[in-house]
Amino acid sequence: MRHWKQWLALPAIGALLAACSVPVPEIHPEPLPEKAPPILQKVQVKRIETALGDVLEKAGTTVSGLGQRVDGAALTMRKAELSLYAALPNDTSITTFQTAFQDEAIMTASTTWPRSFIAVTVPEGQEAPMLYLLTQRDVRSDYKMTAYATILASAVLPKTADSSLGSEVLAADTTGLLMTPAAALDTYAKAKDNPAGEQSALITYADGSASDPVRDQWIVMVANMAKSVASWSGTATPTSSVVDGSVTAIRTADGGALVFGQISSMVDVEFTIPDGGQAEVPILAGLGQSASVGGSFQLETLQTVVLVVPAEGSDGAVQVMAVAGTPIAATVYETPADEETPTDEETPTDEE
Repeated sequence: MRHWKQWLALPAIGALLAACSVPVPEIHPEPLPEKAPPILQKVQVKRIETALGDVLEKAGTTVSGLGQRVDGAALTMRKAELSLYAALPNDTSITTFQTAFQDEAIMTASTTWPRSFIAVTVPEGQEAPMLYLLTQRDVRSDYKMTAYATILASAVLPKTADSSLGSEVLAADTTGLLMTPAAALDTYAKAKDNPAGEQSALITYADGSASDPVRDQWIVMVANMAKSVASWSGTATPTSSVVDGSVTAIRTADGGALVFGQISSMVDVEFTIPDGGQAEVPILAGLGQSASVGGSFQLETLQTVVLVVPAEGSDGAVQVMAVAGTPIAATVYETPADEETPTDEETPTDEE
């Protein structure tokens, strides 16, 4: 009865307070700022990086707790990567996230939301450093990693404004560059689908390579799929495009741009196996589908690419700075057995 007596006593206390003549103090909370402070302090950046590192270390090769500090394309890619690894451990590698960071981050001078900064990791051993794009969606949100990519061999980050000042944020259609940030990403997407096309000549690499690991993997995968279904007169058609709203670009010290973006790549594999035969496509099992298919399917990969776009009139070319990518989804198009083409006797006429 003690518990109930405590609750029954509450109305009496409330009545007593109501009878007092002391005015209830009014609360005047500070209004939320309409604009964000232009630059995070170094101590704030370190606190954000430490929080991200803790979440990544605790999660390890699971998705446990990732949502606290990982979002957007980064979370989508990580979940898919782990799903594929669980289904195909001998054929899939997973990204090892680095949790030590360089002293200086690449800051943006943004006074509106969403706003971002780029953290640069300190790798262990022979690993290449990584770039993490950390984004604050609104004034109440924590900064979360929304994209990540591994810096390619021989690539050197361009100089940007001092972190105490921050770099100018550029729109996707900003001119005054060799090409706009959106156009640079679109050029990369077209080169990814057509390695021998004219767009490929516009994309360069610091070490003189003709491609990067993500592009190479995509080219090989599409070629293998086309070869596998050729005996059934099948085709494998790739289509890559820039993900809407994925472009983040900042001004570099020489007037160019450092550009983050996501590329969605689809490969439509069309074929029909006679007499109800089945083909084995192991990667489908890691994406929530049956590995045995008797008809067409579509595979989607998601890639983050970081480009350096020179200023208009310079002698430079668009250079690929960093990449990361993984298959994220699959759709199987099976032709139901009852959807057979009707015979002449079964085909209705206009008079019927």
